[in-house]
Amino acid sequence: MLVALKKLSPLFIALVALVFIGAGCTKDTGITPKRASLSYWRVFDDSSTIDPIIQAYQALHPSVNISYKKLRIEEYERELLEGFAEDRGPDIFSIPNTWVGMYQSKLAPMPPQLTNIPTAVLSGKDVIIKNSSRTTPSTRVLKDSFVPTVLKDVVKDDQVYGLPLFVDTLALFYNRDLLARAGIPEPPRTWSEIQTMVPKLTVLTAQGDLLQSGIALGTADNVSRSADVLSLLMLQSGVNIVNENGRVGFSGSTRSGEDNLAVNALLYYTDFANENKTVYTWNETQADAVTAFAQGKVAMMLGYSYHIPQIQQKNPRINMGVVAAPQITETEIIPANIANYWIEVASKKTDYPSLVWDFILFSVKQDQAIKYLEATKRPTALRALIRDQQADLDLKPFADSLLVAESWYKGSNAQVAEEALKNAITITLDGTETASAALTNAGRTIQDTLK
Repeated sequence: MLVALKKLSPLFIALVALVFIGAGCTKDTGITPKRASLSYWRVFDDSSTIDPIIQAYQALHPSVNISYKKLRIEEYERELLEGFAEDRGPDIFSIPNTWVGMYQSKLAPMPPQLTNIPTAVLSGKDVIIKNSSRTTPSTRVLKDSFVPTVLKDVVKDDQVYGLPLFVDTLALFYNRDLLARAGIPEPPRTWSEIQTMVPKLTVLTAQGDLLQSGIALGTADNVSRSADVLSLLMLQSGVNIVNENGRVGFSGSTRSGEDNLAVNALLYYTDFANENKTVYTWNETQADAVTAFAQGKVAMMLGYSYHIPQIQQKNPRINMGVVAAPQITETEIIPANIANYWIEVASKKTDYPSLVWDFILFSVKQDQAIKYLEATKRPTALRALIRDQQADLDLKPFADSLLVAESWYKGSNAQVAEEALKNAITITLDGTETASAALTNAGRTIQDTLK
């Protein structure tokens, strides 16, 4: 017997009708549906940002209940692993895009066909629940829908393991008041301009201690996403960090006749924390970059869109601007940026893989993704929304780089790879190793995670 629903609103019936007018690939299986409960785990976002999507899905699939749980980032991975080990893990959850290789064995990839999807349909004057099946989008369709980095990151062994609600990129944050006091009318657009501005923005005591820093760069632990910033410099310089054969490319030049570009990028980065350099402006004794920036103790920092609310929470009155991340030159030969985002994935242990993937595909559709993006003020993962975000002054600095942003790491342990780059920064800065030796060591460590 089919499940009948009574006293449904005209709006609900209209929604159902609209869904099935455009669902040419949907087929009624004739099987009586069962009620399903799905658990959904994420970090950072309150339920208010996800509930509109969940409610819209449940309106079209009334026999499905999705319960959302927000966890603290500090406990998230432990809770996931313990939950899977004890068979109490989520059906749907989020992971950083760089974790796909590490979590691949725990994920259910997108199937070619979704089956037994309990969906509301009109039957005369009644709305009934019937199971349906549908074909999932091809990788070609997904490639045309999402920004370029997504399919490069989520596809393993020709299977799609997750899809994102957003894609973030690095941008330059600057304190308008500090730049104005230094006589600087506009924020920098290139790294050369940063080098010129930093001495004007740096204030030292008679003893050489930093009172005000020009930019938070040069160290590993108190620069937010320092490994990403170093990676940005390398990519912009033409370094192919991991080549097509899966080999780390820190050694050797990528341009004939030039010095090692990876070493140059590392030294360029650490110079900002080297007391012997004219661009010295930061060191390991400073507070973390976000706190120092919010306190007005550093004029510039690189960060992602999620840093905006963090800074504003610490200092609601800060006179802050955000522009696109600096490039090597204004007519950049190799425009590049770093993609940092999370993807929604299906647990391999879920009893409802088709249903979970149906929800994921529903949540990343343009009309649903907009709800999330408007609530969180994050850059889009969808090509179709880039122009709209470029017209938004707050999102433009991040949206402008979405088509060139990439995530180079595709291995099995992103944390180890990140720590390897941070360690290369630290041991180069303190003189334990040369920059070349530091990158050689980092390359070996990262290579081990790519096997």
